Amino acid sequence: TADHAFPVGDHGIYFNEVGSFEESFRIPCLILWQDHINTKLDTENVFSQMDIAPTILSTIHAMPSLHHFQGQNMLKSVIEKSPVYLIQPYNGTILSVIDFPYKYVKRIRTGEEWVFNLEDDPQEETNIFNRIESTLILDSLRKSIQYIFLNQYLIENNQIFPEKPSELD
Repeated sequence: TADHAFPVGDHGIYFNEVGSFEESFRIPCLILWQDHINTKLDTENVFSQMDIAPTILSTIHAMPSLHHFQGQNMLKSVIEKSPVYLIQPYNGTILSVIDFPYKYVKRIRTGEEWVFNLEDDPQEETNIFNRIESTLILDSLRKSIQYIFLNQYLIENNQIFPEKPSELD
């Protein structure tokens, strides 16, 4: 897999450092393990790089019983639909969450917010932030961004693998 995609002019963006659209994030992931993993092309699910470690550890039966990994095994037969988190660290840090069909985007430096309905608007041309009738949806999308900060905190404080079960409380 790659660490990022690269836009080629969609939305007028030619540099990865400024994009928060799908073409700046969508990357392929190829997992090969001869005689252990069956070939399949998954076009139905969306995953994040946070899913890579849990996938590898689960596949080789090395997932610890206690951990704070926030991703899921991409090779499971039944995939849990869960939000996908995106981080654009340049140009004022842009954080996004895709909780299909919605994509919420927030530029941290300016506080600007966007919401796209990816089902109705897959090219992300119309910001519907001011048109969302349900404050529950908007509140949920905003709150889910906090998950990114939690993940960063866990990494920075070496809390991916807790030392004792009591640390999970």
